[in-house]
Amino acid sequence: MKNYKIKILFHLILIILYSNSALQAGCDFNNAFFALSDNNWKFLHYFKFTNNFDTVTVNYEIGEFKISNINNTITPFIKDLNINSNFWIMGDSLQGEDLILLPKSRTETFNYFSGSQISFFRMMSVMVPCWATFEGEGAGGSGGGSYQDAVFNVGGANRIMDDNEWVLQLVRASNNQVLFSIDSVGINQNHNSVIAQYYGTQPDHINRSVNLPDNFASIPVYLRISTRRTGDTPYGMELKYTQSNISKSTFFEYSDSNQYYLYKCSQLDIKQLDSIYFNKLITFCDSVFNVNGTLSFNYARRIDISDSANSRIFWYKYFQPIDTNSNGLVFFKETIPEVPHANDVKHNFNGLIFGNDYGLIKMTASPLPITDSRVELKLISKKYFENCYLDIYGQNGEKITSLKFMNIDEGESKITLDLNLYPGFYFIVARSQDKNLLGYTKIIVSK
Repeated sequence: MKNYKIKILFHLILIILYSNSALQAGCDFNNAFFALSDNNWKFLHYFKFTNNFDTVTVNYEIGEFKISNINNTITPFIKDLNINSNFWIMGDSLQGEDLILLPKSRTETFNYFSGSQISFFRMMSVMVPCWATFEGEGAGGSGGGSYQDAVFNVGGANRIMDDNEWVLQLVRASNNQVLFSIDSVGINQNHNSVIAQYYGTQPDHINRSVNLPDNFASIPVYLRISTRRTGDTPYGMELKYTQSNISKSTFFEYSDSNQYYLYKCSQLDIKQLDSIYFNKLITFCDSVFNVNGTLSFNYARRIDISDSANSRIFWYKYFQPIDTNSNGLVFFKETIPEVPHANDVKHNFNGLIFGNDYGLIKMTASPLPITDSRVELKLISKKYFENCYLDIYGQNGEKITSLKFMNIDEGESKITLDLNLYPGFYFIVARSQDKNLLGYTKIIVSK
C-alpha cells in the first residue's frame, strides 16, 4: 500500500561531488540557461510525476523541450503554467493510461520545420524515507550491474509494487491523435531485487536528442506525456510542475566515471554557476528598473536564491521591507532609490535601503478596526520633517495611494484622514521628501 503521509523523503542516491572541477568535464557553463526573462522562466519548468509506496517513491521528471534544425529553434512551454507549482494533481486510481493526468501533462501547440531534432531533459530516480532499512546490494535493471544501479537501489525486494511507464508523444493538435512516440521509459516492480527495474529508450541517459519525422512538419502539434501504471496498489500517480533557476541539464547526467550518479558539475562548479546566475539576475533587474523605474513584485516573487546573503541583497536592493509576519518580511511593491548610510549599523543593510531617520516617527491609528471612512492618526516625532508623504499600502505590499504631502512637527501631532477603503489590512507609511521610510502603522478596515 502507498503511504501519502510520507512527503519529505531523502534521496537514497549517493552523490559524490568532486572538489576538482576537471574531474567533471560535462559541466557546460556556456550552454546553461538561466530563468531571467519570461521565456527562459517558462522554459525551465518541468513535469514531475511520482508514485508513492510505503518505503520508496518513484520519480520521473521531464522538461527543457527544444526543437531545432539548421535554421530555426522553438521551445514549446508547458501549457498550464498558471497552476501553482506547489500543488500536486492526483492521478487516476484505475490501472492503465492515466486519463486524469494526460491533459495536464502537455505543452502549448507549435509547428516545427523539416529536418528538426528535439532535445529534452528526462530523469528517473527513486527516493526512500530516512528510516528505511537496506537489505543489501544487488544488480538488476536493463543495465544490470552498471553504474546507474547505485542510483536505483531501493534497499529491498518487493518495495516497488507497480509497473510505471512514461511515454513522450508527439500529438496532432486538431484531433489529439498520437503521431509519434519520441521517448518511452519506465520502472517496473522489483520482485526479487534491491534494484528498481528501469528500462526503455536509453534509460541510462538523462539528456536526450531524437530526430522528428519530416512528414509531420508544418502541422499544429504538441508534446504530451502519457503516464501508465499497472499493479496491485489502489492509488494513482501524482503530478506537479517544478521550476529551476538554472537548467537542470547543465547539472545532471549519468557518468561512466562516477558510479554514484548524477552531477556533471563539481561543488566548485555549482557555486560558480550560482554566482553567475545571481550576477546575471542583478544585471537583468537593473536593466528593467532603468527602463521602467520599478521592478515587478510578481516577477520578484518567482525568484529563488539559494544563498541567504544574496537573497537579502536582492530584496533589499529593489524593495522596501516594512514588517514581518509568519512568512517573513512584507515588502512594498514600489522600488525606491538606494540611500546609503554607512554609519548606521542597525538600519544600513548593505547600504541599500534604510536611512538614519527610520523609526523616528511613531504612529498609531484609532479607532481600530475602522468601521467608517474616518481615522485619526497620532504621530510622535523625534524631530521636525519637511515635505513628508503619508502613503497607504495593501497587505500584499501594493501601493494604494498617497494621502498627504505635509510637514511633521517635532513632538506629538494628530491628523484626521478620510479613507475610502475596502475591508482589509493596510499600512499607513510616513516617508521623508527623499522617500526614506520614517515610520508606519497598521490599520484594519471593517465595514
